[in-house]
Amino acid sequence: MQLPSTTRAQRTLVAAGLALMPLPALAAGPSAPVLIGSIVAGLAVIAAIVAVKRPIGLVIAAVTGAAISLYLGLEHYNALAGGSSICSVSETINCDKVNTSTYSEIGPIPIALLGFGFYVGMTWISVAYLRTQTAANLALVVVGTGLGLAYNAFLAWASYQVGAVCPFCVATYTINAILFAGALVERHGKGGALMADLFTALQNEGAAVVISGLAGLLVGNLIARPQESPAEVVASGGSVEALVAYYEQAEGQVTFDRDDPYKGAENPKYEIVEWADFQCPHCGMVFPKLKSVIEQNPDVRLYYKHYPIAQACNPNVGWEGHVDACGAAAAAVCANHNNSFWPLAEKMFKNQEYLDPASLRFLLTDVGLDADALMRCIEDPATKSAVALDVAAGTKAGVHGTPAIFLRGLFGDQWVSIKGSDVEINALLKAHRSGATLPPPPPPSHEAH
Repeated sequence: MQLPSTTRAQRTLVAAGLALMPLPALAAGPSAPVLIGSIVAGLAVIAAIVAVKRPIGLVIAAVTGAAISLYLGLEHYNALAGGSSICSVSETINCDKVNTSTYSEIGPIPIALLGFGFYVGMTWISVAYLRTQTAANLALVVVGTGLGLAYNAFLAWASYQVGAVCPFCVATYTINAILFAGALVERHGKGGALMADLFTALQNEGAAVVISGLAGLLVGNLIARPQESPAEVVASGGSVEALVAYYEQAEGQVTFDRDDPYKGAENPKYEIVEWADFQCPHCGMVFPKLKSVIEQNPDVRLYYKHYPIAQACNPNVGWEGHVDACGAAAAAVCANHNNSFWPLAEKMFKNQEYLDPASLRFLLTDVGLDADALMRCIEDPATKSAVALDVAAGTKAGVHGTPAIFLRGLFGDQWVSIKGSDVEINALLKAHRSGATLPPPPPPSHEAH
């Protein structure tokens, strides 16, 4: 393929862009400024390349979008398994929260991998334009990225609902905008109506773009989707050694009060303690899964403890945090006094964006509680003290985020921190009941929280 002639400065700029592209993904354990600064620098270089040499710049932008989308697809499954990505540096700047939210999938397919397929298609048509300089091909880029920008607006709204920002997701939105603007400017002066060019491009390259996009989606799923989980390894006759991926030593001392809300066996063989936050999206996903563990295992008891990610009631949080989490925790404490903790907890986890005082009053009434009495109870210093005691117990146990799940019974009285939820716990319980000797828990890594 013969590339258009370039000046030395332009070639240097392209090389610099290619060199800077991996910086965000290689920033090991970055702070928020380092992470965001690296991403902004990389995007600025790509935008500069598109401005100076649009044909090759469009290809570079599309390839970068594909690379970031594939990374997010990998981290989607990693986060679901209890891992943490490099772009999760706080509660608000947290790719994992966005990337595992209810908005992160369409059916069984992660949105990130759909994005990978889309950018593979955009790469194909951008290369076709670079090779042939056929202006009609640009119409596909303009229309494709224009539709993509509309969907990006929805995803930005979804991120707001989740209460977190995913810097790499925002990077893909920006790349979409760069592609759209670059293709639109490149078309200027070349003549031809957009829709007429679009139909021409669809006739000439449409099938190839669709096939390349679908191939990208297939390959992306093959790369990102876990091939076989530790539980599947054991189920297929493999060693229980694989299950060590699901647990580690508790960082501190796990304690709970027998008056804490609990569900399950009266004389449990196994005990689970969860610290959670009613406004934490991941906690909302885990809540029904832990409920299913109790339903499937009659020898297990689950205790719930409060750990609001909110500065107002948690001294470990260095920012405002979830503004309604403290009130929700207090409401749950009061509901527990009325034997209504679990129905209210279920309502609050299902309505995480509606936990302000007015909405909370409605939820209290909806579960059959006296809203006026409960609202007074929420403001009672004794109630706030109960929440504070749970937070202090979480700090002592080594809770760094929510949900934090601990299990006792696999190793006598020793507590282990669980990476995951229902699948992982059920696999561990099944192996232990069978008489298998589980590997000793490894030292804490903080990844479980």
